[in-house]
Order: sequence, then structure tokens, then C-alpha cells
Amino acid sequence: MTRAIEQRFEISGQLVAETPISVAGLEGASTADMVLAVNGRGDYYLPGTSLAGPMRAWCLDVLGEEPTRALWGRIPPRNSRAKGHASYVWVEDAVVWNTAAPEIRDGVGIDRHTGTAAPGFKFDRQVLPKGTRFDFAMTVEQPVADELLAGVSAGDIAQAIKGMAQLLAAMQKGCVRFGGAKTRGLGKLRLEGLCVERHEPSTRKGVLARLTGRALEQGGLEQLDPDDMENNPGCSGLTISIKWHADGPVMVKSGDEGLTVDMLPLLSADGKGRLVQVLTGAGIKGALRTMSQRICATLWPEDPPPPDDFLVQLDRHPLVQLLYGARKNNMAASGDGKSSSAPGLAALSADDCYATHPSVSARKWRQLMSVERGDQKSKAAFGPTVERLKQEKLAGNLRPTAHVAIDRWTGGAAEGALYSVLEPINTEWGDITLSLNLKRLLAAVPEDGKPAKTQARAAVALLALTLRELARGTIPLGFAGNRGMGTVVVEKITFKLTGSLPEDLADLACLDSLELTPDCFADTGRLRALAALEDAWQAYQRAMEGQA
Repeated sequence: MTRAIEQRFEISGQLVAETPISVAGLEGASTADMVLAVNGRGDYYLPGTSLAGPMRAWCLDVLGEEPTRALWGRIPPRNSRAKGHASYVWVEDAVVWNTAAPEIRDGVGIDRHTGTAAPGFKFDRQVLPKGTRFDFAMTVEQPVADELLAGVSAGDIAQAIKGMAQLLAAMQKGCVRFGGAKTRGLGKLRLEGLCVERHEPSTRKGVLARLTGRALEQGGLEQLDPDDMENNPGCSGLTISIKWHADGPVMVKSGDEGLTVDMLPLLSADGKGRLVQVLTGAGIKGALRTMSQRICATLWPEDPPPPDDFLVQLDRHPLVQLLYGARKNNMAASGDGKSSSAPGLAALSADDCYATHPSVSARKWRQLMSVERGDQKSKAAFGPTVERLKQEKLAGNLRPTAHVAIDRWTGGAAEGALYSVLEPINTEWGDITLSLNLKRLLAAVPEDGKPAKTQARAAVALLALTLRELARGTIPLGFAGNRGMGTVVVEKITFKLTGSLPEDLADLACLDSLELTPDCFADTGRLRALAALEDAWQAYQRAMEGQA
């Protein structure tokens, strides 16, 4: 097939993982439920389809259907005489170019009745850690206007080319997520070292320049400043940064077990060659979702879901589904009683939260977890004993602690219930970062004016109520939250708006640069922003009472 091309853009750079990333492949030798994709040479890579899909979805969300299909290709409806066409965009496979040892992330669904793992919802996946780099290459062709097929206009092509420049700028800011669990801490890639070469294969000048290895001056795909958020609608949203510290041990339990200690904290690469403790985005988001469900269930009681159906437990209220996601075929009714047909991708994303201190090299951590073989006459040291922690200068940050369940009949240790935990103490943590896609809050409900606006604003208010509970210390994070661990002390919550707000949510501009301390939630009248959210919440309550 030959197509007349006006100009071709060859784009290259590197994709740097700012959070772990997981793109599943075929089953391999690993015992993980979801293993990473590898190519024919055994290298970890991101398939071109896994890159092109989110990029096309980003264009569809920002540009609309016609410009997106004009450049990315279109499939005509069945029984239609309209002609489709292949994509003018090629995205190459992105192969890992630096050494990256995969990590294992455990996932579990928490039953809302028992507070324990839901049956059938325990899984694990391989991830490539933070700091992993991929080679990135793609080609964009602009067809000659005279050769456009019916249904494709020159205006759509021009808008699509401009949209590609916005897409590249968004990728430079890490606004486009890839792979699995994108709203649960994974898949944030940032484009670095962007290089765009323009060629004109249909002109004599362009052919000669191509043969001599020269690129023409830019034209039609001018690079936008990635910091210019106002002119990049794909980067708009609300970012929430939570400055906090731990009051006692806070950890996520690792799937690995020690030799003398049964339960270990989850460690992950920090992108600087060290291992640090991490609170996963999935765990943070799950804890917030549970509290949001409790708030809604308190105000609008419903018949309890079946105790053995975990998915039904999750799909309980439209506000919770808007914020945290839902199954597409099981979306709850919207505020006006109509069912939403939008996919259930969450509007709220939570990034992994990394500790800033202490850190340990991967080699030392492996040595700490392994058997230390000594003289045959001396007793070998197994796992992270106190002595070995002192040797590695980690005794002030990790503490082996024994736990036991007491038999209610004998008063002694219950058989098989003695276990130990390597508890982290004196850990310094980075900020918890949440991202809220305001445009999706409006798109996930019927677009008929007031119901969409009312429900979207109420969803933001529900998030604020949930954050208030976090600031009050009623939401533990991580492992053993109801057994003395996971206590979080919030110091400050900062809201930051990027890009332009949707018209229906323009009144939320008062949230920009808002800083809240735990005391601020006690007196909403002092802050115009919290008062606006309180009004939105009361309006939604009145709408729900009117339905009843």
C-alpha cells in the first residue's frame, strides 16, 4: 500500500519510570500470577500496543473522536459503505536498556465484612522498579490533503498534529500512564531526551535531505513547553500532596519471608540504586476507599451485600465508583436514576509513597536475608537478627518483634499462632500524592447539566471528608492497621490545580494552592474552599433525599 505523505516526524527519546510499571506477558518460569512481558531475546520491554493504546486514549479524551481517528486510524461501522484507513502513527516496542531486576508486588482484596483477604482475590504481579529506562521511538505521518479519504478533513489532520505536540509535552511531565494498575501507583513514565526530526518524502528537497542524513527545520509539530499547563488540557487536574509522619511502625507486608523473621516490610528500588520502604498506591487507595464507603453507607444505608461476593461489596454507591473506579458492566445508577455507560476507570489515582530514610543497598539486603555460613563449630546466623542489624547499622530502624495469640482456654500461646515481624521504626517518609481527574468526574455521569455537575462536585466533597478522617488519624495505612500499627499523623494537606478547570467545576478554583492542617477541618467556615465543598455535599444530600 502506498500513501501520499506530506511530511513525516520521527520521534525518539527515553521513557523513565517514576513509579514501578507492569505490562503482563505470557506465563514464564516465575511463580507470580502476572509476569512481565519479554521479547524474543528475553529482554523486558513495553510492547508498542501497550504504549499506543494509552496515547491514543489520551488524544481521544483531549481532541475528540474525529481528529483522533483521522490520524490514529478508523474502523468503519458494520454494514457501512464508509471506508476506514490504517493509522498514520507507528509506535515501536520500548526495550529496557538499563539493568532492571523485577520486583514482586502482592495484591489482595479486603472483605468489607471480615476485614480479611477476600476469597479468590489474592494475587501478585511482577513490576519493573522505579528508575527503569526504556528506549522510545515513534513515527507520525501527515497525509497530503488531496489524498484524504472521505470523512477525513484537512482541519482534523491539522488539529491532530497539534494534539501530538500536546501529547509529547504531556509525556514529558509524566501525565500519561501506561501498563496495569495505572490508578494504583504504577505506570507513571516520563519522556526524557525528546528528539523530533521532520522529513518531506514527497519533495525533492526532502528526499535529498533524507539521503544525506539531515533533518528539515521544524514545521507543523512545534514542541510545546511541557511546563505550559494552561495550553495543555491533557494535564489538567487536581493534585493533592499529604505531608505526614508515622507514629510507630508503618509498613506494607512483603510477600517474602525471612529465615528467622516471618514477616518483612516491603522494600522497593528508589531509582538511585538503593532499596527503601514503600507504601503502595494500591494500599493507600484501598484504605481511602473503605472510609469513603463507610461515610456513604452511614448517610444512605442499604441492604448489606452478600458476604461471599467481594465485587458486589465494592459497587455500593455512585460517588465511590466515580472516585475509585468500578466494573463497566456493574456501574451504579447516577444521581438522576440513570445508569452510566462510561468505563469504570477511577478518577482518583494514588502514587506509591517511598521512605526517604533509611535506605539499604540491594546487595546488603540480600546478605541480611540469607544464611551466613560460618565455622562448622559455630552456630550459623539466620536472617535479620538483632546482631546482624547492628552490623548493617539498621538496628535503629528495623526491630524484630515476636507476636503470639493467647489461647482463651489455657491462657498459654495458641498452637501455630506464634510469629515475628521485622517492624520499621524511626522511618522518614515522603509525601503521599493523589491525583484527581476532574474531567473524568463529569464524563462518568450523564451529560445533562445539573446532575453531572452536582455529582462531580459531591465526589470532590466526599474526597475532602475522607481526607479529614485521615487527618484525624482514623485511617491506618499498611499492615496490621487494627493491631497497633499503621498510625498516620498528617501535618499538612496541599491542593494544586493544573491546567484549566472544566466549566461546570469552575467554582473549585478556590482549591488552588490551598494548604490545610488538621485544625482547619474543625472550622469549615474559616475557609471559603471548604465552605464551597460543604455546600456541594449538602446539595447532593438534598438530591438524594428527593429521590427517596
